[in-house]
Formats: sequence, C-alpha cells, structure tokens
Amino acid sequence: MSMTDSFDQERDNWNRHWNDYAAAAEKNPAMYFRFSTIVDLVRSISPQPIQIVDVGCGTGALLEILQSEFTGAQLVGVEPSKSGFDIVSQRLDSVLLFNQDIVSKSLDNNVVQPGTIVVCSEVLEHLDDPHLLLRCIKSQFGKTGAQLVVSVPGGVRSAFDVHIGHRRHYTRETLEFVMRQAGLSEIRIWRAGFPFFNIYKLLTVILGRRLISRKSSVSLESAWFRYLSRLLTICMRVSFRD
Repeated sequence: MSMTDSFDQERDNWNRHWNDYAAAAEKNPAMYFRFSTIVDLVRSISPQPIQIVDVGCGTGALLEILQSEFTGAQLVGVEPSKSGFDIVSQRLDSVLLFNQDIVSKSLDNNVVQPGTIVVCSEVLEHLDDPHLLLRCIKSQFGKTGAQLVVSVPGGVRSAFDVHIGHRRHYTRETLEFVMRQAGLSEIRIWRAGFPFFNIYKLLTVILGRRLISRKSSVSLESAWFRYLSRLLTICMRVSFRD
C-alpha cells in the first residue's frame, strides 16, 4: 500500500482526526477569523436569536463562542462523530447535543424553533454530495423560517486538507451553484480573509504532508509553527476587529 492510499483511507476517520488534531485546530489563527465572521453574520440576521443550530459542530469551539455572544439563545449542536461528540459534551453542559447525521436521521420536530439560525461551518468541503446535506437542512428547518449561514474554504487544497477529507474547495460560483441545486434561494456570498488568512493558508500548502506526520519536526504542534500562528492571529484580530 502506498502512502497516498493510506492517507486517502484515513480522510473520513473523524474519530481519529478529532483525537489527533482537536487541540491544534483550536490554535489555528484562521479559526478566530472564521468564528468572528460567523458571529457577525448571525448578529446581522438577528441581534437576539431564539435558537442557533450548529450542524457538524465538531468539538464545540464555535458553540462556545456563540454561547458567550448570544446568551439568550437556545444552542443545539449536531455532530456525527463519537469523539467530537464526547469532547463537546464535556465542554458544554448547557447545549442540546445530538450524536447523529441529520441526513440519515432527522432531528425531532419538537427541537426546532421558529426563526432558527442554522450554521454549517467547514462541513460541505468534506462531502461527496453536499447538495444532499443542504436539501436535508432545508427540509428540516426551512418550514420554520430558518436562515442558513455557511462557511467553506477556498483556494487550493493542501496535503493536510486532503488528509482530513476535503473533497473540494469552493469559489463564489461553485458554492452558489451547489446551494441553488439544493433548492436554496436569496443567497448572498462573501469572500474574506485577505491578506493574513491567505498567508496562513499558503504556509499550510507549502508545508504539505509534513503537517500530518507526528514524527515530523514541522507539525501543527511544533513551537515555531505555534509562534507564527499566534502572530497571524494577532494580525487577524487587529485587521478584522469591529
């Protein structure tokens, strides 16, 4: 078996990915920018939302931010992986959590509130058929007047992106196409992140597979990579502050 084959076989193993990379992911400077952007979008929809549902909530990092920003909202997290669900369960005790895939099993109708805001952040790029998930979101939440906030990566895929299951990255046009194919309408799309997010992204592309190996001196946990990430985080916070 080649190294490429072994990487491909691991791309959907999120029980392992969350165990290997959850701590490092939360040091990612891009995460601050993405979360602050999502908070701003949610607030623009409703300054005091009644309910926010995070589809594919991972380890709950975004839910934790949403909880601090929207104290009156009911928060719901949906995470299909067992390891991610276990982490978020220990992290947040006041969030309604479901360890399931909403494509194969719908949420209980009693859970969904009118005017819900659904967040689907960094999920679609992992799916062979993103239309299916978007159609399920529309079917389960659309009748309540829900609005959907989606974030996806753009640009080229790094070796690390491929390793953790990124099937594709999106342009404005391809994302709009996927969303319209799923029956969604009134779509607004923004591209964001220049220049500091782009610098971090370029770094991950250059480092390639060395970010994946636990034995490599260049890893998500290596000291110099953490320092550079911290510097870029500061730059993002200054550049994108309110």
